Amino acid sequence: MAAVQGVSEFKVEGIERLMQALTELPKRVQNKVLRKAVRKGATVLTRAMRQGAPKKGSTEDATGQLRRSIGSRMKTYRGTVVAIVGPRRGFREELTTPGGKKVIRDPVKYAHLYEFGSFRQAPHPFMTRAWNANRAQVSGIIKTELAMGIEREAAAVGKVPF
Repeated sequence: MAAVQGVSEFKVEGIERLMQALTELPKRVQNKVLRKAVRKGATVLTRAMRQGAPKKGSTEDATGQLRRSIGSRMKTYRGTVVAIVGPRRGFREELTTPGGKKVIRDPVKYAHLYEFGSFRQAPHPFMTRAWNANRAQVSGIIKTELAMGIEREAAAVGKVPF
């Protein structure tokens, strides 16, 4: 896969047996188990990103909109479950500058500038730090949730999971 700045991909190692058991379940159940496991991992990452985002009243983000906008979304692409974690749409706000000019601020439009910097501002990689610090924990949560979900759903359909 080509490297894209700001996009991270990882595979959970050591789950071949789990994935084999998962493929024996119906497709609808597979997606349900995968989505639940990935959502739990994404929740940990979302919390870590919010903690690292600039606080309300700081010089970087006086309104705190960037911190509030951080969330996660689940997508399923042909059996692959993806969590998208970062600033979400719908957190726009209109501000009035000291000069009386109205300005619309949308965290989706400036989060990447805060994360990676610009020619005017040094980078503050709060999302990258959150990912690097929690990568192992997220992987462990996904493994655990997959195992529990497979066992639960296999028992519900009457199959032996392992």
